Amino acid sequence: MIHYSKDKSLNLKSENPFFSIVIPTKNRSFLVGYAIESILIQLFNHFEIIIVDNDDTDATKKVVAAFNDSRIHYYKTGNLSMPENWEYGCSKSVGDYLIILQDKMVLKPHSLKTLFKIIKLKKPLVIKWQHDFFNEEIGVGNPSFFPEFKAQFFDSDLIIQSFLDCNLDFFIKHSPIGIDSCINMKIIKMIQKGPMKRLCVPSSPDYTMSFQILNAVDNVFCIPDTLTTMGGIKYSRGVSFFKKENVEELLKKDFKVREFDIYSKAPMKVCTTYNTLINDYINVANVVGDRLKKYQLNKFNYFLYIYDEIQRAKNENVDVAEEMKRWNEALLLQDDTFIKSIRIAIDQMKTKECQRTSLWRIRYLIQMVPKIGLYNVMKGVFKSIQWKLRKEKKFDNILEYVKTW
Repeated sequence: MIHYSKDKSLNLKSENPFFSIVIPTKNRSFLVGYAIESILIQLFNHFEIIIVDNDDTDATKKVVAAFNDSRIHYYKTGNLSMPENWEYGCSKSVGDYLIILQDKMVLKPHSLKTLFKIIKLKKPLVIKWQHDFFNEEIGVGNPSFFPEFKAQFFDSDLIIQSFLDCNLDFFIKHSPIGIDSCINMKIIKMIQKGPMKRLCVPSSPDYTMSFQILNAVDNVFCIPDTLTTMGGIKYSRGVSFFKKENVEELLKKDFKVREFDIYSKAPMKVCTTYNTLINDYINVANVVGDRLKKYQLNKFNYFLYIYDEIQRAKNENVDVAEEMKRWNEALLLQDDTFIKSIRIAIDQMKTKECQRTSLWRIRYLIQMVPKIGLYNVMKGVFKSIQWKLRKEKKFDNILEYVKTW
C-alpha cells in the first residue's frame, strides 16, 4: 500500500476553498466513487467537491453519502441536459479556481499540489494539462511517456486558429477543455455575465466552455504532465456518438436537442464529432464575437478531416453510408480545382497510413528531440520499455492504477 503525506506548507487559511472541483454525473454510480476518492487523497487539501447528480435513481446519492467529509457538497438535479447540469455545478462553486472532473475520471494524487505551485509561481488565469486512459475491462492503463512540448504559455489566438485549421491534435493538447483545465473564478464569472450568459453551452459543454475561455484570456499555461486519468470509456457518450449507438435517444435524453441541431450551422450537414464542434463554435462565435471571429475555417482541411472521421468510423464497422453520401454531395458543389486537390490529398492520406511502421516511430522520436530535448526523449523511451515489460500487471480499478504514478 502506498501512503501519501499531506504537505502542510501548502494549506491555506481562508474561508473559501482554493479549488472548486465540480463532478457532474448521471447514472454512473459505479464510477463516481473513484472520482471522489481520488480528490480526497490529494496531497493538497484546500478544496471543495461539488457533486451535481442528474441520476434517474438515488444510486449516486447513496455512494456520496458513504463519504463523510464536510468538503463534499451534494446537489440532486435530475432531468437536466448535460450542459445544464455542468452549468449548475459551476454556479455553486466558490473557490479561487474551478476544475471540472468527469465522473469517469480521477485525479492523480499530486495533481492539486502541482497546480497550486504553478499558480503561485506563474500566476496563470488558466492551466491546461493532459490525461491518460485506463481500460477497466482488462485492468491496464495507457500512460503517456513522451511530453510533446515544454510547460509554457501558449497564445489563445494560436489555439483557436489550430481548431479552425482542423489541427485537433494540437488543439486538444493546448485548449482548456473543461475536463482537463483549471480556470480562475474571475474568468468564469466574467463569461457567465457576458453575451452567452452561461459557461457551458449546448451541445458540447466542454468545448463551448473552451471557446469562451480562449476568447476571454490572451494565453493559456499548458503543461505536458498527465494530471488525470480517463476511465469508463465504454460508457462514454462520445464513444456512443462515434459508433452511432442510439444517437437519437442520446441527443434527446442527455442533450435535449434534435440531430439536425448539432450540425445545422456547419458548412457540411454531416453527423460527425468534429462537425458538431464546428457547429458549436459557430453558435458561440455568432454571439460572443471578438477573438472567435478573427479566423476562418480552413475549408480544404475541413473536407479532409470530415472524410477521415467517416473512414475511421467505417473501420470500426459503423454504417457511414449516409455520411459518405452527404460528404460527396458537398464536395461536388465545389469547383473542379478544389475537388481535384481533395482527391489527391485523400490518396496521399491512404499512402501515409500504409507507411506507419517502426521506421515511422523512430522518425517521430528524432523529430521530438528539438522540442523537448534528448534527455526527455530518452527518459520517455526508458519509461515506455519499463511499462511494456510489466504490461501483464493488472489493476483492480482506476484508482489503484493512478496510485502507481
